[in-house]
Amino acid sequence: MPDDIKNKSDESHQTELKALRSLRAVILGQQTKAKNYLSANLSSLNRFQVETKLQMLETQNINFEKVQSQIERLDEEELASGKRDAFEETYYILRSDMLQHLDTFSAPNSTIAPNNNTISHKPRLNLQKLALPSFSGSYTKWMDFSDMFNSLIHNNKDLTNIERFQYLRSCIHGDAARVIESLECTSQNYEIALELPKSRYDNKRFLFQAHIQEIFQLHSIAKPTVETIRGMIDTINVNLRALNSIGTTEQIADGFLLHLILSKFDNESQAKWRRNISQRRPESA
Repeated sequence: MPDDIKNKSDESHQTELKALRSLRAVILGQQTKAKNYLSANLSSLNRFQVETKLQMLETQNINFEKVQSQIERLDEEELASGKRDAFEETYYILRSDMLQHLDTFSAPNSTIAPNNNTISHKPRLNLQKLALPSFSGSYTKWMDFSDMFNSLIHNNKDLTNIERFQYLRSCIHGDAARVIESLECTSQNYEIALELPKSRYDNKRFLFQAHIQEIFQLHSIAKPTVETIRGMIDTINVNLRALNSIGTTEQIADGFLLHLILSKFDNESQAKWRRNISQRRPESA
């Protein structure tokens, strides 16, 4: 390649990288501003304000992911910069704090006005505009689904049990949906419908092994690129964080060893082991 063309290419590369880093700085500034604001004001925010802030947080996360991936594509040294890990750590903390605050609301559907006998009805939350959780039967996705569904639907005092049941049916798919498909959508059946998938998927041992299995099922990278390497690292980190939240370091090590041992047995023996372990109490991994 002629030197003048190469120089123009390098200049264009650096210009794009500089612009992306500036955009990233803006997003990081927005996150810092949100963190400081929530630290000082979260406890005083009402339900609708928290849900709005939560949507803004999700948008920031999506924007950062896009920009950071482009930066890492142009500069592989960014993979070890720690920028992504720092952003994600703050994102998960803020998201967790807001979801916990949503759980504290228990406002009634209506209140009596102080100076007359009329009833003032509170406006219903337009849930269709929120990103409702979705679940299709993966053990590793159960906890996130359960937390989100409880915060947005189950603990929402503005909804009736029939409405909660309808949202539950709209959120679960595949194998998970078959658990409740025979139930009639009634107020009395809602609690049953909520308990059935919980009894199947809220199993600490299966959840623990499912996260380990996701790590072992990672495919080899034939042609390494920034995207494929980052994808593998993200998958490992996500599952390791989940494992650390469930068990101790010793339990995680035992889980990896157990997975390796089980992989040496035939499918029938593995199935028998799972049936046997499912009959035990799932208090520990």
